[in-house]
Amino acid sequence: MGMKLYEDLVFIEMCEKAVEIQATKGFLAVGDYWCWASLPERVYQVKIEPIVMEDRRIKRRNYKIWLPTQSDMDGMIDEQSPHKSAMRFSAFANPARHVSMQKAHFVEDENGYLDLVPDPEVMNQAELDYPKQFTSTEQLKLAFVYKQNYNKVWVDGDWRELE
Repeated sequence: MGMKLYEDLVFIEMCEKAVEIQATKGFLAVGDYWCWASLPERVYQVKIEPIVMEDRRIKRRNYKIWLPTQSDMDGMIDEQSPHKSAMRFSAFANPARHVSMQKAHFVEDENGYLDLVPDPEVMNQAELDYPKQFTSTEQLKLAFVYKQNYNKVWVDGDWRELE
């Protein structure tokens, strides 16, 4: 069992700073999860009727943050086939495994097992290490959505555009 949503403060911060995604949400639908920006450790779920999302620029610290579910995030990926989408997510989550065979070579480890090692010019260490910082599937999914849809990565507590 993974982290509870209210324990995943990194995911909540990622959502709060995901202004492009937050801006698409005019109201919270029944079933949606959210929290107050000023109290991220208390997560609520909309139970009875939709709740209007106010403009965060007016509300400053006391605005609602929508916390999309994995299913919500799957719907943000513009991909016809769920298989293609799953493959791309898998390649994003484990980049070293998905480097093509021509651009990698086998190296024997100390136990005599063969390891597939990507050639250095194919992917730099930063790209290989990027997904390792995420400690929940929610964080990983949101990072995937942001790389695919906005060409942004999560660095030092903020979304930064890739050069």
